Amino acid sequence: MKPYLSVIIPAYNEEKRIGQTLTAVYTYLAAQSYTWELLIVLDGVTDNTVSVVEKFANGKENIRWIDR
Repeated sequence: MKPYLSVIIPAYNEEKRIGQTLTAVYTYLAAQSYTWELLIVLDGVTDNTVSVVEKFANGKENIRWIDR
């Protein structure tokens, strides 16, 4: 099913901030009555942002991430 809302978060070397950001956005979206998806786009990160995002997204159907 196509979601009503898609939230796209670009991230580049955000290891220290991305966890807090994802938690806040996910908490808000999870409380909504409409369908949604959260897409995190990583492009050329050189820190541990990928690991943080991967761990956060694990087991959550509405979250996808792309590492380009």
